[in-house]
Amino acid sequence: MKQIRETIEKIIPIAIVSLLLLFAVITSIILFFFFNVGIFELLGIEYDSWTSILLFYGLSLIADAVVTIVFMYIKIICSKVGHNFRRLHEFILRVVLNFIAIYTIDECMSSVRISFVAEVVFALIISTIDISITASKRDSGNPRSE
Repeated sequence: MKQIRETIEKIIPIAIVSLLLLFAVITSIILFFFFNVGIFELLGIEYDSWTSILLFYGLSLIADAVVTIVFMYIKIICSKVGHNFRRLHEFILRVVLNFIAIYTIDECMSSVRISFVAEVVFALIISTIDISITASKRDSGNPRSE
């Protein structure tokens, strides 16, 4: 009886923490997904099914990885020749690379239809989010000394 009670006392906290983590992950995915679907609705992006949206996001993640690699490579090359990248130049380069990625995905997928203006606005939104995340990571790494 004592052994069963000890086992239950060990399992209950693990189960509670696991359920809380699962709830947090599911909530994060749902909020992210509906936030992006809301952006799709605001921009007038048409899609055939939920599967096409998931495929679009999968391709977007791959394209974002490629854009990040290309961006870092260009930044390294330009820093070696003595050119300093300013925030505006970084932002413009990121917008152009994101636009190319979105345009390519749009051309490859017939189940998602994006107008040219929506592609540009979507690239601006993604680039703004990327720059703000990068800036917040850079700021958190260097705490202020006040």
